[in-house]
Amino acid sequence: MAAKAFNLASYRHLLSEVHPQLPQTEAENERLIQMVRGLQDKACLSPEERELTAVLLVLIEKFEDEHYSTTKSK
Repeated sequence: MAAKAFNLASYRHLLSEVHPQLPQTEAENERLIQMVRGLQDKACLSPEERELTAVLLVLIEKFEDEHYSTTKSK
C-alpha cells in the first residue's frame, strides 16, 4: 500500500483546531497532553496527525524540561 501524501490543507485545518503553542501553565500543558493521548488512541493516524503529534510532543517536552527538570544548571 502506498503511503498517503502529506496534505497541507488538512494539516492547516488541524492546526487551526488545536492552536499549538508553547504552554505557559500546567493547565495548558495538560491540554496538549490530552490532545496527544486522543491522537494516540486512534487506530491509524494520517500523515498530518502524525506531524501534529510530533509538534505537540516537542512543545510538551520543552515545557516539562523547563518546569520539571531534575538537573541543576551551572
